[in-house]
Amino acid sequence: MKALIYFVFILLAAISAVVFTALNPGEVTVNLYFEQITLPFSLVVVTSMFFGVLLGMFAGGLVALGRRRDMRKLRKQLALAEKELSNLRKQPLGDD
Repeated sequence: MKALIYFVFILLAAISAVVFTALNPGEVTVNLYFEQITLPFSLVVVTSMFFGVLLGMFAGGLVALGRRRDMRKLRKQLALAEKELSNLRKQPLGDD
């Protein structure tokens, strides 16, 4: 089922890209500071979106790595607290 959903999503994205390209046949001049390039508008938009997705995935990966580090630290603290609790339960109660 998951493969079917991916296939439908990719198919819709491909159809959308073809329609977008057909509806925007013009060209755009892109200034890259050191050079100017004339490219089709659809290529500029798709490339920009691609780099945006890559940047978003990179930023999300950094957040995930931070959370993974925090989770590892919290698991160590939990293990230490459970060990301490186990040791306290083993100690006899002192009647003073």
